[in-house]
Amino acid sequence: MQLRPAILLVAVLSAVTSGCGTVRSISAEPANVAGVSLARPFGPGGQRTSLRAADAAVGFSVPQPDTRIARPGTLTAVWIVKATRQVALVYRGGTVTVMMARALYSDPRSEFSRFLRENHAHARLGSVDGLVALVIWPRSDAKRSNPAWVEFDRHGIDINVVSATRPPRALLAVARSLAAG
Repeated sequence: MQLRPAILLVAVLSAVTSGCGTVRSISAEPANVAGVSLARPFGPGGQRTSLRAADAAVGFSVPQPDTRIARPGTLTAVWIVKATRQVALVYRGGTVTVMMARALYSDPRSEFSRFLRENHAHARLGSVDGLVALVIWPRSDAKRSNPAWVEFDRHGIDINVVSATRPPRALLAVARSLAAG
């Protein structure tokens, strides 16, 4: 079964908020939020690889951010799921994780608006260099356990910037860096 990127977001947030689902904790590192490891975001289904190999595996050029909190020099791991052509870039051991896959929706605004209607975390529509974005505040779900999250579509690539320790403002800077590339 292939999950749409926004559905992946819902699945991760559901696992965070309900404590169930397919996402499991891998370790007790500070990058974990309610059992979701941001340092190993795909759990046991993910495979560690190089950035170059990730480009080939997912079928698109994987952009890297260049900000104070996430830049090429602070990249600590690259993970892929070949079957779903997803990639995750982990910066500073999980302080910031960037997940990408081809967008399977045609209208990001509609997809993100649906998320807002169906979920109860504090979230709103925002903007990343003129592109509609979903911005989710940390610890704002019913169990106060979700990470901060920014999701946007860049040229048909669904990009998710996530952190358990950084506020949405910092994640928006990372997202702007990715949108500019």
